[in-house]
Amino acid sequence: MSVVELRQYTLRPGARETLIELFEREFVVGQQAVGITVGGRFRDLDDPDRFVWLRAFPDMAHRRRALEAFYTGPVWREHRDAANATMVDSDDVLLLRGPGFTPAPGAREVFATVCHPADAAAFDAYAARHLNPGNALHRTEHAENDFPRLPVRTGEEARVWFGPAEPPPWPAGRLRLEPVARPPAGGPVSPARPSGTGSLSAAQGTSRLFRCVKSYFRTHSCDLLGDQSISTTIVSV
Repeated sequence: MSVVELRQYTLRPGARETLIELFEREFVVGQQAVGITVGGRFRDLDDPDRFVWLRAFPDMAHRRRALEAFYTGPVWREHRDAANATMVDSDDVLLLRGPGFTPAPGAREVFATVCHPADAAAFDAYAARHLNPGNALHRTEHAENDFPRLPVRTGEEARVWFGPAEPPPWPAGRLRLEPVARPPAGGPVSPARPSGTGSLSAAQGTSRLFRCVKSYFRTHSCDLLGDQSISTTIVSV
């Protein structure tokens, strides 16, 4: 199993397509070049200012080295200002252990569930009955975040999976996501299109993933990937 980051970004109004175009053109290959596996990238279908994506590493030591290489490398130095300009918040990050996830070709809609079970053994029994390898189950990685310039959520025990499944009997949030398709060279970025059985059926109703509520003024990074060396002041809601 890999170390996986599930990253959810809140963007400035109207900036999502700008970020996606930049991300697909520069940051996918740029991260791959230093050994980062870039997984699914998604538009949140219920929030036009949310971008969700995953990346994976073989282990925590590889994560630290790869992130150091990327953030000191030429791709990030050249394009970070443009990325930062699209961002409001980039701290909603779960550090997980699991197989990673990339949607099937042609998938139009993907569901992601984040669950906080009260009993690990009871959850394992639920997973054995209702989840299969295609759901790509992930669990919280409790190792210390040894690249602290990229904050991650702490103090919670989460389970994350993808695709349809029986609703769990514990607090859970569900995201309805549209995969971002990589375009042909020179072409515009567009959502993936269904190819017969490749798409997931829609589910009735959605709930939102956990979000940290900021209740005070604080200095906060607007860096696309969480780099806090450039800061702006955020006003809480």
